[in-house]
Amino acid sequence: GAHRCVVITALPFHLPHRLARALQPDLLVYLCHTHWAADPRAPQSELCEPIVLQEADLVLPDSDLLYQRCRSHPGVRRLPAMVALDRFREVPPSPERGRGPGGRLRCTYYGGISWRLDLPLLAEVSRRFQLRLVGPVRTDLTGLAPQTEIVGTVRHEALQRHLDDTDVLLLPYAHHEFMRGIMPAKLFEYLATGLPIVATDALPTLHQYAHVLRIASTHESFMRAIQESPHEGSSLRAARLSLAREHSVAAWMDRLVDWIEEGFRQQAGPVDRSA
Repeated sequence: GAHRCVVITALPFHLPHRLARALQPDLLVYLCHTHWAADPRAPQSELCEPIVLQEADLVLPDSDLLYQRCRSHPGVRRLPAMVALDRFREVPPSPERGRGPGGRLRCTYYGGISWRLDLPLLAEVSRRFQLRLVGPVRTDLTGLAPQTEIVGTVRHEALQRHLDDTDVLLLPYAHHEFMRGIMPAKLFEYLATGLPIVATDALPTLHQYAHVLRIASTHESFMRAIQESPHEGSSLRAARLSLAREHSVAAWMDRLVDWIEEGFRQQAGPVDRSA
């Protein structure tokens, strides 16, 4: 059978959209994973998301806010974050937990370290607990305690070794309109470790996962949630691991293939999978 062209775009701006259309795709997929209209660094004059939404055959939002904005599209399908289970594994309970430097709990965050994080909150965490930050640093961190571990950028497949001696994983996002559209890509990677997770309430999408993580609305409640995390029941660990398995890359890629095939069927009959 004839090959069919699928173009997946995540940039709803004029130039990349013109390029996507120039490829003459049989199916245009819009990966809607960013609240571009609220991104202070995005070139707003080049934004053309309404046009992309109108011309896309399949629209894949991840967060609650983005799904609500796209839900009237006939080809909308919710595609949340996922985890490569071959790269992340459970961190078993250990009597060594809470025995970081000075006997303090070790808290870890990985990802971009920038204005998107609540930096005053991280400064408080660094003074009361042992804080480890893994990822590219794009902001001033002079307010953090001297003993803070700033690891820098590591390869994605090497992240697990920075988690194996961790007590609590953090999602310390700042309150900003842009963040309301975020679904953290690392969420199910965190869940795959089974470790306690403490988050700020800056990301509305996280509230649907409140049964497997702690969401704090103030700095003090965030600190308290960290302190209490090692005492949680084993059922929470089991629930996190189960949810991570449900959101494996393999499971969601199978669904994506199904959605693409459905899109082809709606246009011109079933796709030839041997192509």
